[in-house]
Amino acid sequence: MKNHSQPLPLYLKILLFSAAIFVIAFIALSLIIPFQEPFSEQTLAENRKAFQQTLIDSMILAPLQKPLEKSNEDEWAKALWAMELAQYRSDTVENALKEAFNQYQQINDDLKRALLEAVYGLYPEEFVSEIRSVLQYERDPQRFAMAALYLHRTSFTIETGMEIRNLLLKKFKHLPNDPTLGMFRAELYFRPEIPPIDLLLSPDFLEGYPIFYTFFRQNRDYPGITILRRVDGSLKLEKDQSLWYIEHLGRSYSGLPDYLFHGNTPEGLYSIQGIQRSENEWVGPTPIVVLKMPHEIPPSVFFHGSPADSVWDQSDYRDVLPLPWRDYLPVYTSYYAGKAGRKDIAAHGTTIDPEFYKGKPWYPLTPSLGCLTALELWDEKTGKRTLSHQQKLIDCFHEEKINKGFWIVIDVNNREKPVTVEELALFSHLLSKDNQP
Repeated sequence: MKNHSQPLPLYLKILLFSAAIFVIAFIALSLIIPFQEPFSEQTLAENRKAFQQTLIDSMILAPLQKPLEKSNEDEWAKALWAMELAQYRSDTVENALKEAFNQYQQINDDLKRALLEAVYGLYPEEFVSEIRSVLQYERDPQRFAMAALYLHRTSFTIETGMEIRNLLLKKFKHLPNDPTLGMFRAELYFRPEIPPIDLLLSPDFLEGYPIFYTFFRQNRDYPGITILRRVDGSLKLEKDQSLWYIEHLGRSYSGLPDYLFHGNTPEGLYSIQGIQRSENEWVGPTPIVVLKMPHEIPPSVFFHGSPADSVWDQSDYRDVLPLPWRDYLPVYTSYYAGKAGRKDIAAHGTTIDPEFYKGKPWYPLTPSLGCLTALELWDEKTGKRTLSHQQKLIDCFHEEKINKGFWIVIDVNNREKPVTVEELALFSHLLSKDNQP
């Protein structure tokens, strides 16, 4: 039988040969050249020092030393955010806050919110009379809740509780189903007992999907622990057979409750929508994990195709939870926060100078506007990354071939200390060493 195949043209042989040489060279170089840690220019010592000076002198003090007018309200709002970032207090700032409260009814909504965030996070006892005045005429559910929480935390008495309750009935009886006010009302009562965590760790919960679990304290000043249940239902382990985990902080700059805008990371369920790089220089060059809350995306996208609903109903969320968890209100926080309009939660790294927070319970982790921030440290001489739990998380995504799944945040108790991997066994039989290979 004759072979009718034609020989390859010379140009094609040269092209294929060149491609083979390129591939071989690329593989060889990858074996020879060591992995280069990412570089972040703003983490260099001189840049951090310059930024701190600019932050305080130009972004905070310069705007706040000018009289508050309509034309500079945006500058004032940015200054208050910068104060939270740097945890900065001074007499100049305190006088500016008093001036803003004097004009509260005239300033725009963004500045009102920034003002309430700043005093909640930085001046927890100094503005009780001003906050009590705000409560009398504030009709926005989010801002009312922020002011009421300030008063409730600082001056809790039966009389204060009744004052807040009566204002709620008077101002918001036309909003019986408002998600923010519903969570706020629950905040005024005792927290229910947490159901068994092993029901969430069970392979039957959202079967067939990887799930990351982050365990925090109710006081988000303290870092928590994140672990992974793999697609097959097993827990991810390290090479030495110990439990795989990373540290996360779920605290916002203000420390406001998690159902409020710019509050702590909401408890509850999230949908993993992949990984990507952020353009935010303070998040840094390490890729982030994109998380979505209910109402931020349709149920069909949130649950990766099933159910096929395009409009949210609480039953979509409720029905995936184990039975004892369906009546546990805190696990619905992400649902109601999303319904109220909160969005853009991610799990990311950080290039923010941890020295802003030296002496805080979360040091050397850094807070955010409510995202999950992983521990990342940088060499101030070279700008190179020296430690990254965020990179460990991204490596895990690649190792486990994760492109979709779920993430759940749970506050386990009210102890005043960081969550440690050693204590996970205290509230989970499945996480005890006796049940790991």
